[in-house]
Amino acid sequence: MYKDVPVSNPENSLFQYQNFQSRARLDARLWLNCRQALVKCLLIEVRGLGEVKDPETKVLQELADCRQYCIEGLGEAEACGDLEVQADFLYQGALLNIMEGKSQENTISLIEDAIMLLNKVPKLSIPTQQQLVTCMVLKTDLQAAERDNDSVLFTEKTLVQYLSAQQLILKQMETLGEEIQHYFPQGEKSFYSTPISPMKNIYISHMLRLAQVKLRIGHAMARNAAKYIRNGTDKDPVVLWTEVLGVLTTALELSQASVSREANLEAEILFNLGKVERMLVLHGKVQPRKAAETLLQAIKTSFRNDHDLGLMRQAYLEVALVYLFAVGQVILKPNGSLEIIQDGMDDTASVRPGTMDSVKSKATSTKSYKSKKDRLSSRAKSGKSEDMDDSEKHRRAAYVAIRCATAVAQAQRSRMLLIGDTVVTSQPLSETAQDDIPDFLSLDLVSVYTLGKKKKKYKNEIEEELAPLIEAQETKKVETYEEQVSRTKDTAKELGWIHILGYQTILQRMCFTATVSASSTKKNKQEDMAEELGDLGPGFDLGFISHAQYDTSLNHDVVRSMLLCGSWIGRLNRLHTYLASNLSVYSATCCGIYPPSMLTLPVPALPKMDLEVICRSYSQNQTNPGDMDPSIPLAITADPGKPLPPPGSNMEPYMPSDRPVTSPTEPQVALQFYQPSLEETDPLNPDAKGPDSRVLLLYALFKKTTQPTVQGLQWISMAQLNDLHDRLAVLGQRGEISLQEKQKKEPVAPSPTPSTKAKKTQRIKALSPKVQRDEQLETLLMQCITDVMSLLGMVSEPEPSNLPIDLPPKTAPEFYPHTPIKSRTMSSAMSKRSRSDITRQSDIRKQIPFEVSKTNIRCLENLFDPSFGALICGGEMVKWLLKVVHTSDTSLSKESTKDTAASSPTKELTKESLRESIATN
Repeated sequence: MYKDVPVSNPENSLFQYQNFQSRARLDARLWLNCRQALVKCLLIEVRGLGEVKDPETKVLQELADCRQYCIEGLGEAEACGDLEVQADFLYQGALLNIMEGKSQENTISLIEDAIMLLNKVPKLSIPTQQQLVTCMVLKTDLQAAERDNDSVLFTEKTLVQYLSAQQLILKQMETLGEEIQHYFPQGEKSFYSTPISPMKNIYISHMLRLAQVKLRIGHAMARNAAKYIRNGTDKDPVVLWTEVLGVLTTALELSQASVSREANLEAEILFNLGKVERMLVLHGKVQPRKAAETLLQAIKTSFRNDHDLGLMRQAYLEVALVYLFAVGQVILKPNGSLEIIQDGMDDTASVRPGTMDSVKSKATSTKSYKSKKDRLSSRAKSGKSEDMDDSEKHRRAAYVAIRCATAVAQAQRSRMLLIGDTVVTSQPLSETAQDDIPDFLSLDLVSVYTLGKKKKKYKNEIEEELAPLIEAQETKKVETYEEQVSRTKDTAKELGWIHILGYQTILQRMCFTATVSASSTKKNKQEDMAEELGDLGPGFDLGFISHAQYDTSLNHDVVRSMLLCGSWIGRLNRLHTYLASNLSVYSATCCGIYPPSMLTLPVPALPKMDLEVICRSYSQNQTNPGDMDPSIPLAITADPGKPLPPPGSNMEPYMPSDRPVTSPTEPQVALQFYQPSLEETDPLNPDAKGPDSRVLLLYALFKKTTQPTVQGLQWISMAQLNDLHDRLAVLGQRGEISLQEKQKKEPVAPSPTPSTKAKKTQRIKALSPKVQRDEQLETLLMQCITDVMSLLGMVSEPEPSNLPIDLPPKTAPEFYPHTPIKSRTMSSAMSKRSRSDITRQSDIRKQIPFEVSKTNIRCLENLFDPSFGALICGGEMVKWLLKVVHTSDTSLSKESTKDTAASSPTKELTKESLRESIATN
C-alpha cells in the first residue's frame, strides 16, 4: 500500500538521545494526537500543480511528505493497539489519494480497511462514530462514481447503504439529546426519519452530514423511481415522486438550519428538487412556474458561490423543458417516455395568444390564423411585453432558457481552452492582480520555495559537520503567520496566469465526483473496446477513433459534489472572484449568465394540488433573535419569509450582460443536447440504452421574420451524434492542414525570370494532389452535411450515390464509419457504376450551402458537440440551419405517421427534394 513511501530512520538523527528523552515524556495518546493534527494540517495544502519554479530554489523544510507521516502514524498506532487511530490514518490516506488523483480501487480499499477496524471497536467515541458514517458515505459515492451496471439493482444497493448511514447519524444525535421521529423503523419508510423541530442544538456537525446523506437518499430514490416507472410498476408514479420530494425538502431545511452551511450542497439540493418537481409538473401536480423557480434558485445560489457551470447549464435545460411542457410541446406517456409535439408553423404563421388547446391542430392547420397585416396591427396595439399572455411568456422563457444554457456551455468550453491559450498564459500579472493574490494560493504554490531554511554551501566537510551544533546555539526567530503570508505573496508575484488557472482546475477536479480520481478498470475496458472497434476509416489518418459504439452517457447514479469539498469550494469561490476581477479574458468568456428577468415568472395563487408531502420544517432554527433587532446592522439580508443566503455568498458578483442572450440582432442558431437524468425515453425507441440511447436536442432560433423566435426539441440518436462529431473533428483537422496551405500559396508572386525549369515546376504544380485533397475535403464535408440532415430526421439513411467515383477505393469507408462493416461493401461497387449515374449528380461545391472554410467547419463541429453544443450567428450556414432545423420538425411529425414499410420510390423523391433544398439554399 505504501511501498514507495520513504520512512524516516531515527537512528540517523544527530539528536537521537534528545528525541528519545522527548518521546519518553509524552504519553502515547498525546503523541498520536499530535501526529493526527500534523497530518490534517498538511492535508489542507493543495500541491497538485508540481514545480512552479526551479526545483533548485527550494528551501529546506523540517516537515516531510504527508503520506510519510500517515504510514509512520499507522505503524505507531498499530504498535499501541489503537484501532480508532489506525482507522483515522487509513481514512486520511484515502483523502490524500483523492487529492492526488490516485486510483479509486486503492482509495476504496483504504476506506474498507478503516470501516473494518472501526467495526471491531465495541464502543466508539462520538468523533469516531462520525468518521465511520463519513467512510460509509464516501465509499458508496466512489463506488457509484465508477459503476458499470446502470440497472435498478445498483441504485437499490446504494440506497440501502445511505439509509444505514442515516440510521447511525440519527442514533448519534439521539445520544446527544435530540428527539428523533421515526417512520416505520422496520425499513419501509425509514427515509422520512428526521429530528423533531425545533432542534435543541444547531451547532453539532451532525446536521450538515445528515443533510448530505438526505440528499443522497433523495437522489437514489429518484433514480429508483424513474427506473421503476420505465420498467413498469404497480405503484402510482405520483406517490413515488412525492416521497422523493419530501426527502429533498427535509434535506434543504436541515442544510439551511445548520450553522455550517455549504452553498454547493444547497445548490445541488435545489437542483434535484427542481428536477423532481418537473416530473410532478408532467403529471399535473405542480405548477410549471414553481418548478422553474426552484431551478432558478439553484442557479442563483451557485452563481454567487462556487460558480458551477455544469450545474447551471443543466438547470437552464431543465427550466426550458418545464416551459416547453407548459406550452404543450412535451407530453408524458405512461411508461415515462416523452412525446414531442411540434408546432409545425412556417415563417408566416403566428402563435395564437392564450391557446393551450391541442397542439396537434396547430401543427396540421395554419389557415385559421390571421393574416400578416392583422397580426402586425394587433402587435402594434399591444406593443408591450406585459400584454403577452401566459403561453407566449412561457414560449419566450423556454427560448431564453435554451440560449442561457448555450451561453453557459460556451463559457465551459472557453474555460477549458483558456489554459492552453499562450496569448493569455504568457502575459504577466498586473500590479492589482499581484496585490490581490489570495493567501491560500500563494501558500500552496510557493511556500516550498519561501518558508524554510535556504540551502547552504559549505567550504569543506568539517564546516558541514559543525553547522548543526552552531545553529543549535543560535537564537531562532519565529515568524508570525502574517509575516509568512507576506513573504509568500511577494514570491507569488512571479507566477503567471497558467499557474493560477491550473490551480483552479485542480480544485474543480477534487470537488466533483465525475473527475475526482482515475479508474484503472474503466480505462482498460475502453482500451479493449478501442482495439475491437477500430478507427474512423482509412481516409481519416489522424489517429481518431469512432465513439459511436461507446456508452458516452453521463453517470446519473451519483451526486455531483464530493462529500468533503466544503473547504475547496470556498477556495473556488474566492478564486473565481479573483479571476473575474483581474483577468479580462476570463470575465468576458468564462462566466455564466445570471438568470434574466423574463425567466422569473410570478407563481399564480391557485388552489393547492392534492399532494401529500411529508417533510420537516426547521424555520424556527433559522431565525436568530438578534436578526429581528433593527438596531443591529446585517451584512447580508434576505426577503421576508426566506432564509439568508449561505455564508460566503458574493452578493455583488460579476454579472455578464444578458442582452446578447435576450435581444439578438442577427439570425442565430443555438443547439443544446440534454441527456435525460430521470429515465425519460423516446416513445419510438423506449428500450434504447447504452450506445444506442437517445438524447434530446433543444434548439432556439432567431430569425428576422414575423415570428422571430422559434424554440423546440426532438429526440436524436446518441450514436449518430457522436459519430458525426468525431468526423467533423477530423474534418476540422484536415481543414487546418489543406486550407491553410492553400491560403499560404495564394500571395506568392511568380518568378521575375521564368525559365524552362520553372515552367515544368508550374506544370507539375497544376497536377499536384492538393486540388484533389480540397475536393476530397469538400466531399467529406458534403457527407457530413447529409448526416446532419439525417440526424435531424430529414433523411432516413445516408445515400451512397452522393459519393464521388474519382476518389481512391481505400477512402470509401470513411464516409460511413458508424455503419457496420457489411454496409461498407457498397464502396467496392462504386468504381463499377456507370457514367450515367454520375451525370445525375450536381457539382459538390454547388451543393454545399456555405463557404468551405476553417471557421465554418469549426462552427459546425462545435454546434454538434454533444458535451456543450454551440451558438452561431450570421452567414450562409445560419440561413441553411434555420431552414433545416425548422423544417425537420414537420418532417418528423409526418414521419411518425407513416407506415414503416414505405416504398422505395417515395424515399427517392424525398432525397431528390433534399438535394434541391441544399442546392437552392
